[in-house]
Amino acid sequence: MCTLLGSNGSGKTTLLKLISGRFKPRLGTITVFGCQPLTNKSDIPGPGVGYMPQQTSLFNEFTIKQILNYYGIIYDMTKNAIIARIDELNKLLRLAPLDAVIGQLDDNDRRLVSLAIAFIHTPKLLILDEPTVGVDIIFRFRIWHYLVKQCQQNDTTAIISTHYIEEATNSGTVGFLYKGECLGYGSPDQLLQHYGCHTLDKVYYQLCKESIAKSHGSFKSDVENNLLSIEELLNNTKIEVKSMPMRTTFYWRHIKALVLRNLLEAKGKPIPLLMYYLIPIVVILMVRTCYSRPHNIPVGIVNHDSQLSNIFIAQMDNNLFTKTYYSNNVSAYESVVSGTNSLSIVFDNGFTD
Repeated sequence: MCTLLGSNGSGKTTLLKLISGRFKPRLGTITVFGCQPLTNKSDIPGPGVGYMPQQTSLFNEFTIKQILNYYGIIYDMTKNAIIARIDELNKLLRLAPLDAVIGQLDDNDRRLVSLAIAFIHTPKLLILDEPTVGVDIIFRFRIWHYLVKQCQQNDTTAIISTHYIEEATNSGTVGFLYKGECLGYGSPDQLLQHYGCHTLDKVYYQLCKESIAKSHGSFKSDVENNLLSIEELLNNTKIEVKSMPMRTTFYWRHIKALVLRNLLEAKGKPIPLLMYYLIPIVVILMVRTCYSRPHNIPVGIVNHDSQLSNIFIAQMDNNLFTKTYYSNNVSAYESVVSGTNSLSIVFDNGFTD
């Protein structure tokens, strides 16, 4: 479990979006489990990652059970696996009643549902963007207790961003971010011991102070000389990297999930659904009424041929055209000029040839 610490605007969310594949780096590369996100060999973004954003972007018309079932279908889970997973998450997270509507839940319960969605498919990588912001201390304890338990039992890699420094003591590694720069990275005990501090907030304060002094040229920071950078830590650690298997997408299940979502949203908001279907029907009827199929169009015909032209004339719809025959081209032309006919058709001698 890794915790990213930093104030608002330090780059935590941007870094998480880069790791999850939502952003593509302009320079350099990012690899997750040996593969770059957004490539064919990686299932990130996708079922390989569970993502919990800062805002609980949930469907307010859904119940808890419905929204968990929806995301289970999106992640290609079987019906039995979804039911078992919902029951497990309900017991572990102590969710609100499963038939409770999302729009009627308080912020704490909504965050628990958002966390359950991130965990529904048991991903290998879990990314939580400030999951405990604006919630009470009891809720924070429940989230961290669950995260530690899941990482230990399911071999899950979790990356959590927060600006509550005291929460980082539960993590295996801590990274301090300031203005888009990683000031320090290591275990909480390593950081505390190196800087001789009793709390991580004092370590962060000292790192920020050294970074500011370094940027002004008044103090040479020794952070890079004494703490392993992220790149050095990865190079010095023996990690067996295996390519992620190719993802197989069941498009019909995705379509089924989307249809289910639209039906449930329509059930909660019948008036927009009625307007959604009623307006096109009204427009079609108005066009049909105002611009109906034409009939009895007057046509002047001059036929100097006697074979193929007769077949062509016979195939003309008598309900659509009113045919008037003329002996010469001039008479047919004058009938159009005078408004007697809308058009004239002339079959010259040798038309069949």
